[in-house]
Amino acid sequence: MALYVYNLTGNPVTLAAGNPIVILEPSPAPPARGKPYNITSKITPDLTVDPVNGKLSGLLGAAYLALQAQVLAHQIVFVWTGGPEYLTPGLFCESMLALQVFSNTTRPLASDVPTGTTIYNTDDRAPNWCTGVIWVDADGNRT
Repeated sequence: MALYVYNLTGNPVTLAAGNPIVILEPSPAPPARGKPYNITSKITPDLTVDPVNGKLSGLLGAAYLALQAQVLAHQIVFVWTGGPEYLTPGLFCESMLALQVFSNTTRPLASDVPTGTTIYNTDDRAPNWCTGVIWVDADGNRT
């Protein structure tokens, strides 16, 4: 499936990694998502390098960490349209089709994922939403 990136800011954002590097247009209403950019083929991992079939380079772990820093700074968000085509080590990507499943002890820190991220919490047996500071349930209660 496709991997999209969205700008969450009112300014152009240059992705920290990719081949080629992409500059995202500003969001018209930050912090809402701006225009989607399909970057599936631009941030493939180094494991997919295949010169015979035209794949000449890929990203290493440090590049994914640089992109994750932009996610943590609330500049951008990555979203798979379905099941991931490849691993993005160190880079948190949302999914449009299925919630990622975590318990209270295994879920990421609220400060490490984009505000609005939704997960399914097995301890609560319900979805949780990230405020950027804490995880909350549908009633807005800390969970």
